[in-house]
Amino acid sequence: MKDLAVPKLADADVAAYMRSVGEAARTAARELARADTHAKNRALEGIATAIRNAGSALLEGVLVGRGAVIGAGVTLTGSSRLYDLVRDRVLQGTADAPLVVPPDAVVVPGTRTLPGLFAGEHGLSVSVALLVKDRDSGTSARVALEEALR
Repeated sequence: MKDLAVPKLADADVAAYMRSVGEAARTAARELARADTHAKNRALEGIATAIRNAGSALLEGVLVGRGAVIGAGVTLTGSSRLYDLVRDRVLQGTADAPLVVPPDAVVVPGTRTLPGLFAGEHGLSVSVALLVKDRDSGTSARVALEEALR
């Protein structure tokens, strides 16, 4: 099978891409500020559709930091645990404070073996979210490619 790895963009290419994304975001923000309620609702529905199509779910009580990448298959709620493998910590929301995904985090799905005899006998595990790295130029290049292909 042919290797389909995404080639790394030069840092200058990533910087230029990020500038263009920023310009597009500013233009969209100006248009959104002038839009009526119906247009804003259509925009929110489009965002929700994009999230659903990616196979990720961000539910109540989750704040996602700027530049964070949430991989397909990740589900986060306000009480989810986010296992940060970069900083050896567990992030979790509470009744008083939401779960916060750090800026530039790259989050992918994973599993954790369940404790207990019954779980062990049946090989049970639970889905978890793993923060595996901080966003870098390679991540930005892959995100740019995915956006271009949509």
